[in-house]
Amino acid sequence: MPINFDWRNLQQYAIPALGIVSLLVSAIIVIVSGVGDEYVKSSSQGPSSDDDANVMFQVIDQHGIPRFCHVMPTTSPHDDKARYTSPIGYYGVKADPGTTVTVAFDCKITEMGTQTAQASAIAPETGVVRQKVVIPNPDSLSSKLSSNSSDENNEEDE
Repeated sequence: MPINFDWRNLQQYAIPALGIVSLLVSAIIVIVSGVGDEYVKSSSQGPSSDDDANVMFQVIDQHGIPRFCHVMPTTSPHDDKARYTSPIGYYGVKADPGTTVTVAFDCKITEMGTQTAQASAIAPETGVVRQKVVIPNPDSLSSKLSSNSSDENNEEDE
């Protein structure tokens, strides 16, 4: 009895099998490369410049959106290294308990000194102290949308 080869039958079984294989390969690559470690770290305490940080600053805008900012330590260490917050706005410092940590943030890198704030926190005996720093962002999309809607409301009133 001759075997009839049909492409449709092959596609019916091969395409779902290839999809499953590609998902498995992707999962293995993610696990082996350790990409998930940074996500777990960022969701628990936020990535920091110091893994042993006991003072964490989070820089956000007026809408609660994290900001990427240049960090200017006001106390030691003073060196030539440029420091920035993480992409989700965190910056951590390891300090002795009872020490006041003061940090200045500049969030408009193209126009230095226009969107700045300074924050202080006292390092705790145990645990981590978290300090939110709000630096308004006039360039955020939310600001532009809210100003446009208020302009429309003013036109309707007239």
